[in-house]
Amino acid sequence: MKSRDQNNNMINHSPFESSGMIRNYLQKWLQVQEGMSIRSWAKLMSLSHTYLSLVLASKRLVSIEALAKICETLDLDFLSKKNIFEARERDWLRLKKVNISEALNLGEVSTTNSAKHAEEILDSSLLLKSWIYMALLDFTTCEGFVEDETVLSQYFNIPKGTLRRAIKELEDAGYFKRDGNQKLIKTVENIRVSVPRSNKAIRAFHIAMMKKAIKTLEEQPATKNVISKRLINSYTVAVNEQQLPYVFEKINSAFQSIVDDLRSGSCQTVYQVQFQILPLIKPKTKTR
Repeated sequence: MKSRDQNNNMINHSPFESSGMIRNYLQKWLQVQEGMSIRSWAKLMSLSHTYLSLVLASKRLVSIEALAKICETLDLDFLSKKNIFEARERDWLRLKKVNISEALNLGEVSTTNSAKHAEEILDSSLLLKSWIYMALLDFTTCEGFVEDETVLSQYFNIPKGTLRRAIKELEDAGYFKRDGNQKLIKTVENIRVSVPRSNKAIRAFHIAMMKKAIKTLEEQPATKNVISKRLINSYTVAVNEQQLPYVFEKINSAFQSIVDDLRSGSCQTVYQVQFQILPLIKPKTKTR
């Protein structure tokens, strides 16, 4: 027999705000997946397909535990997670017929669940569109930054229209806000593209960044000053693949420490920091 809360959850009501957000994020995510269905998505999270169908149809309010799994599999960035958890809390308050304004004033609406991932920012469809988005975000934190379209378009070698559109999209998405003097402020300190799972969008992003690095190498003069400001090293090595998990963990730990060192003090410009371990041969295919 269903509990009273479950019955209340299924009665006629206005669509859940959080359900609509999940549908939108899911639609974008499925576009870059290979052969993924909603049923297989549910299996990936160890959730009931029926339960997910009810959530997507706005007939069941998603639980906090299920929402955490959904955000993880959809690779949502910090701001998207924050927004969707806050929407879920507003839905819960409406369901319980609690005055949202009063609850906000009393501090009863908490963003603890969404804020706890602030140091581990996953990819978003916006930030993966082009290298310029994350470059702009970090460049605004540099010493003496001024929002001058002419200077910025020349600095990054992009059209003014592209620059203007990128800034607006970052503002609309909440990655930028403006202070009392209308100066751009980056809202999330640490942003990185995480790769525990790969998909077309992430692969395309990393390929684009490698191409950008190659283009920079081709265009920059090989002067002593230029060379002193870049480090390129590589090994071609026979690999025991059983060591890869250990090596990856070791590299990720060192990578974050290196990035923290680069950010310390007053920053003047933005760099691309890459570390790659890639097989040079085509994977073996199974034979019948």
